[in-house]
Amino acid sequence: MNLLIVDDEKMIRQGLKFFIGQLGEKYRVVGECADGEEALAFCRRSEPAVDVVITDVRMDKMDGLTLLRELKEVAPRTRAVVISSYGEFDYVRRAMREGAEDYLLKPIDKQELNRVLAKIDFGAVADVTASSATAVPPHMRNVMQDTIVNGLFDKSPGSFKEGEAYILQQFGASDETHRYAAAALVVDESPNDVLTARDRTLFHYFFRKTSEEMLADSPINGVAMQAKDGTVRFLFFLPTSDFNETSEPAAATLLPFLESLLEVIRRHVAYPITIAFSETRDRLADIHLLHEQLQDTLRARLILGTDKVISYLSLGRLNHYWNVRKDTFPQLVASVHAEVPERLNHEVNAFFGDMLKAELMPGSSLELIVRLLMRVSTMMEEMGVSPEAAEMTDWITIGKELEMCPTWELLQSYTLSRLTRASAAIQEHRVQQKPKFIINAVEYIGFHYASDITLREVAELNAMNPTYFSEQFKKHMHINFIDYMTKVRLDKAKLRLAKGDEPVYEISEQVGYSTSAHFSKVFKKWIGCTPLEFRERERIKK
Repeated sequence: MNLLIVDDEKMIRQGLKFFIGQLGEKYRVVGECADGEEALAFCRRSEPAVDVVITDVRMDKMDGLTLLRELKEVAPRTRAVVISSYGEFDYVRRAMREGAEDYLLKPIDKQELNRVLAKIDFGAVADVTASSATAVPPHMRNVMQDTIVNGLFDKSPGSFKEGEAYILQQFGASDETHRYAAAALVVDESPNDVLTARDRTLFHYFFRKTSEEMLADSPINGVAMQAKDGTVRFLFFLPTSDFNETSEPAAATLLPFLESLLEVIRRHVAYPITIAFSETRDRLADIHLLHEQLQDTLRARLILGTDKVISYLSLGRLNHYWNVRKDTFPQLVASVHAEVPERLNHEVNAFFGDMLKAELMPGSSLELIVRLLMRVSTMMEEMGVSPEAAEMTDWITIGKELEMCPTWELLQSYTLSRLTRASAAIQEHRVQQKPKFIINAVEYIGFHYASDITLREVAELNAMNPTYFSEQFKKHMHINFIDYMTKVRLDKAKLRLAKGDEPVYEISEQVGYSTSAHFSKVFKKWIGCTPLEFRERERIKK
């Protein structure tokens, strides 16, 4: 196999060449280049052809990502491995999208280099020192292992005997000699920040690979695998001789390993990661029960927090039921109807605060939220407002989106956004039901809120007496003209504050205030904080 090394650090190139020389005659370094441009030129003229390019991702002139794209045209049969440092996993993700076969982390480990090259070399087994008569490509062995062991977790028909034999052969574990524990690792997404299918695949590939490497360096007997839903699962085999009536070694043995794994992954991935950890079972036939425990534990991160290792035992203190305060739902529904954002925020905060204090099981919390949203949907129908206007008809999708919220803050934010959409739909319906002169006034204010609009001006545009217009405006809008003008201006200001870094004095002018001091005074009176405090609060939310 002909190898080309591409890195702008001479020491890295020399170290790689030295390691490769120790791996045997089957790997030959045919060239070294300091950047992508040199490498591309080398591949164009090289005879014999380069089989594998090992390249850094960050270099001057032409980086590794650009090199991978160009190689598709110049040398489409050449395969690639990328080199990255800690904290550069985003580059690795992009490189894998460009077709890289695998990656190496600096400082490069000789055994890992050997494993990666063996994986690329067609027909090589994962353990290149093994003397098995039948050579199985590593990725095929992983697929076979995942199918067999996942069949135990999922209780697939006919999977037990095959799984029992496989685990005894590969790990030396059986019901007579071992007990079993399980773990699951997930990346925490949210409805507003969903990973693409490709990114999710790359993340889980990285999680699994890191887990396998750490297990190989650990005395723990276990296996990491990919579940059908993308979750990385673990099955651990614990000697029964370590257990007695007073000793439960699973937590003492496995928790430090899982916490170390989480710490390693945190260095590469910006998203929160949660690892769930089960109890132990003494029968392989009960592995599916560990799977149920892992699912319950992962749901519990909603209450117990994310970006940590959570044991199934910690769920014992959570409650299944909560007696909802009689006035809770009516107050919340009324706040949606009232079209006052501050009141809606207050009621949602109070509702979630009460649920959090009750320490409900996640399923019970989600059930309450769905009941609340259904109550709002019913209220909208009674008012003649279509729930479709607020996208509150597909309850299967809403349920899935609620389950995707890994933290309490995200769940509250999602619920508030749903209720805010419903409130906006109600407001729009009300506007459509109002007299023509009210609709005209609202539209005029919406276009000219930054100008010095007066009640008399808007009344005259509708050929009405100012006093009569003022009375009718308050009757139909449930707010007087001056307060409505203030509300519109402050709503526009909040949008600008949340989106960017415009100076407050510029925003105040854009929304109709002559001085920033007056604007800040009004803002604090209505919103309860200064404009800058509001901006900082929105940044923290994001």
